Amino acid sequence: MLKTIRIPRIPCIKPIIPGKAAQFLIEKTGQGVDVAPEEAYTKTKLKDYVISSRFTQSAETARSAAVLVFARSTCAFSFAAREVSGKERKVRKERSSTMKVTISDVAKMAGVSTATVSHTINNTRYVSEETREKVYAAISQLGYTPDASARSFRTGKKKTIGFIVPDISNKFFATMIESVENYLAAAGYHLIIANTKEDMEREEKNVRLLTAGLVDGLLIASTMDSFEQLSSLLPAGFPVVLVDRVFSEKKFSSVCVSNFQPIYRSVCRLVGKGDRRIGIIGGLPRLSTTKERISAYQQAISDCGLAPEETFIRYGDSMENSARTCLDELMEQNCDAVIVTNGLMASESIIYLHRKGVQLARDMDLVSFVDYESDFYQLYASQIDSIVQPVNELGAAAGEEILKRVEDPDAPIFEKVLTSSYRPYDVPKSWNHSDR
Repeated sequence: MLKTIRIPRIPCIKPIIPGKAAQFLIEKTGQGVDVAPEEAYTKTKLKDYVISSRFTQSAETARSAAVLVFARSTCAFSFAAREVSGKERKVRKERSSTMKVTISDVAKMAGVSTATVSHTINNTRYVSEETREKVYAAISQLGYTPDASARSFRTGKKKTIGFIVPDISNKFFATMIESVENYLAAAGYHLIIANTKEDMEREEKNVRLLTAGLVDGLLIASTMDSFEQLSSLLPAGFPVVLVDRVFSEKKFSSVCVSNFQPIYRSVCRLVGKGDRRIGIIGGLPRLSTTKERISAYQQAISDCGLAPEETFIRYGDSMENSARTCLDELMEQNCDAVIVTNGLMASESIIYLHRKGVQLARDMDLVSFVDYESDFYQLYASQIDSIVQPVNELGAAAGEEILKRVEDPDAPIFEKVLTSSYRPYDVPKSWNHSDR
């Protein structure tokens, strides 16, 4: 049974053994973390488990709760530990004393060809379940690790996709990342995440890094001001799919969500209930998502016969702690309704209004973006209108489209637009805005 060990971020540890990669055994204890040099764990008698990774050519013995850390810089890696039988340890010991396990060794033990082993590992051809079990049994017993660099050299692919996101702490993007990763994993691909924190300079560095041979394709939720800024960084013909945020220039495939109609409908509903001072909190003004949502609000305000008030439009930064100031400014102007166009800012708004003693649906109407399923939103479902974004569908669509472009970089540009759903709460018949 595989056990995944998640290594927390730790400070850099300088190498103890000159001329070699500094490998350390970290054993978690009740007193904290003890660090021992390489010799300590090579001599240990704790041989019930092994920990292996792509960084080591042979399996090392250690506790299942231990991790191997490469002390090159501040780091965080995941490793897999699997309980090993006595027979398996014997086979591995014999192999480690001679040479590295090869694909030919696996084929010989499984009684199949090397091509069959390759097709089994890479899912490049049908292999019967019985044969697959034999191959994986041989891989397990021999401790074979496929050579990713050699495979990349032969196929020209790393089987890895990069995803540049603006805020990994935002549940909207965290949920989307999980959806993308699930889709890619089913196709045998890995995912590398880069977090820009809505910083254009960080995005530029990440784009240059990932397109320099690390990944086969790139998903980007860009924070750039313009298409020219982004396109100038990308190598010609490199597979790219824009996610959530797009540009007017249609030179890259994209997958996004339209929120124009839900916001338009929410404004009309608020006006129909008697609200006249309707404010809105948008994200960064330069983003396509913000522009569309503010445009929908302005169009609805005009069509409903209300006088436009520029001071009713406030902008946050789409990140934590940016909604409070906007709310204070809108409440100072006696707004009787507020639309918050970002899930993270919306949840913060609900909490902030609650702490200030504002009763939703009675003292103020609130329209909230919902980016993920949560009991938190369920608590307020009978007090707020919700605009629910199809985040999981967005992630799956992004994963599907980037793999298509990796397989065929010259395929026609494709634009997929999903639509959010508008869910107004049911107003009790006894409630009337004149009661405020």
